[in-house]
Amino acid sequence: MLLEKAQDLLSPEVFQEHEITLTQMADFIEHNELGLAFVWLKSIAEESQWDSVELLNTLLLAAENMNRTDDGNALRQRLRELA
Repeated sequence: MLLEKAQDLLSPEVFQEHEITLTQMADFIEHNELGLAFVWLKSIAEESQWDSVELLNTLLLAAENMNRTDDGNALRQRLRELA
């Protein structure tokens, strides 16, 4: 799943800093609350790894799969800024 792949792209420091949030996010995924999991993961990325092209690309794919157009557009814009 793309959200789990994106989570795996978080640095160990970021993962540790957001461990409680990521545990709750795993619960969202388990209960098929993918929209909530996406929002939380995108928020962590914005706060901590907003320059990780691989992470942003993975989040973009997840946004597209979930038809989250606004999120997809924001991620595309950020990727353009990093190019």
